[in-house]
Amino acid sequence: MPASIHPPVRLNIVLDEESYREGGDQLARRFGTVAPTEVVRADKGSQRANVLRFDVGDDAVTAGADVDALWRDALASWLDEEFAETSALAARENDARRVNGARPVSFTWAEVRFGTGPVIAVRMKGSSIPEEAAGFVARARALLAAGAFGSDTVAAIRIPACASIAAQRADAGLAAEPSAPASGSDEPLRALGRE
Repeated sequence: MPASIHPPVRLNIVLDEESYREGGDQLARRFGTVAPTEVVRADKGSQRANVLRFDVGDDAVTAGADVDALWRDALASWLDEEFAETSALAARENDARRVNGARPVSFTWAEVRFGTGPVIAVRMKGSSIPEEAAGFVARARALLAAGAFGSDTVAAIRIPACASIAAQRADAGLAAEPSAPASGSDEPLRALGRE
């Protein structure tokens, strides 16, 4: 059996009440091809619904991952594959729901949590995880490891839709191509959306 260069992953899906009632159990089976999957109903009145969360590894696996060049370099590619497969499953699920007269699930956020670290959330577009998401997550993880967010505990990093990032960069007058950050600058934080 070949060695795996990625950590274990578990997929947790939080659905709004109607989507859960219309097939949450089948959703767990379908998405189980990506990773072991648990589907739960969002708490009543919760704004955190229709979320895909990838729980990646545990502290023992992820603590030294940033110094392991092989795993660090493979991370974005591996996440990209996981995200593409998950987006394809979400599209097939919504197509099946439409055919059966049910309301499609409007997935809103894809979240990644490494061990017990903060959630890194990427806004989904049309129930699909954006192609750039893996790069954003890898970059956010690298910034966390480098201490770019300071010494306070970070609970979550939310990355808006890619169009929103482009609009924010245009409003700020940032150039399309990143330049090398100055030592001690906050450039790594502003560079997050450049991948």
